[in-house]
Amino acid sequence: MLIVEPWLTPSTFDPSFMGRVVVAERPDLQAVRMNGSRIEGNRSILDFHYLVARPGTVEHLTETHTLGLFTDDEYRSAFERAGVTVGYDGGGLMGRGLWIGQRGSAS
Repeated sequence: MLIVEPWLTPSTFDPSFMGRVVVAERPDLQAVRMNGSRIEGNRSILDFHYLVARPGTVEHLTETHTLGLFTDDEYRSAFERAGVTVGYDGGGLMGRGLWIGQRGSAS
């Protein structure tokens, strides 16, 4: 059994989308996250920046997420080449769809 929630496709990824500002506040900690994104070839690059304040200090942290941008046809073709029979649920868990597949026969 295979279940894959895909990332966005080349036609649905919007590199101008800057996400939302996420703020966390606790008595001894304040944190803010912001991100920007871009496309390089068939990859989406998301750069996350964090400001984390604790008593007496502020720290700037970063992380980069690189995710492939594949069309539905590319997903289906990859699954078929691996011997997996798949179906596609267009809604999925979060609106990005859901690939559901099986390899071989069920017991």
